[in-house]
Amino acid sequence: SGSHAEGGDERLGRDLARAGIPVVWTFGTSSMPSVDAVMVDDRGCGIWAADWVPADSRDVLIVGPTDRNIDLEFRIVAFEYHLRERSVTPQRLAHASDAALKKAFQELPESPVTVFVPGHDMQVLAVHELLAKRSRGKEGEDRLIAVMTDETPLAPHVGEDVHVLHIDPVRIGLAAGRQLLWRRETPWAEPARLL
Repeated sequence: SGSHAEGGDERLGRDLARAGIPVVWTFGTSSMPSVDAVMVDDRGCGIWAADWVPADSRDVLIVGPTDRNIDLEFRIVAFEYHLRERSVTPQRLAHASDAALKKAFQELPESPVTVFVPGHDMQVLAVHELLAKRSRGKEGEDRLIAVMTDETPLAPHVGEDVHVLHIDPVRIGLAAGRQLLWRRETPWAEPARLL
């Protein structure tokens, strides 16, 4: 499953690999270089998000994860890099608690803002609601750009423009299954990392 829980999936993966049982790591990065992996293209997610930022945007905010997550950090770095190429410098609100997030949204300028949430479905929903409260009586549309695994459509509120990239866990599972079958047929091959 790609979880980094202490003594969890990563330890189990090492034990399985030592026993010669094929392992396919999914979703996250792994410190096990000898296993196959099917991963989300985090760089591609960040580039996709940067492409949705309007050219005339002045206020761009990144709402980072509340936990240390290298995958989301890759998305953020790719997003920042591609915006800076267009001379747009986003403001990063990293490791924001709910209280800090609410306070930051209260201090935003009245002009329209663009907010990028690189992951964590609950954080996306929290930002979506904060933008809804902000949009009342304001001219122009705020923009929410998010990456989620939840496939439920995220309908924009009045005064909000929403763009969501849905990561499909089913496709990742299918790719992992194909990778596992390939590994059974070619046990001598070098570990493969699929995006």
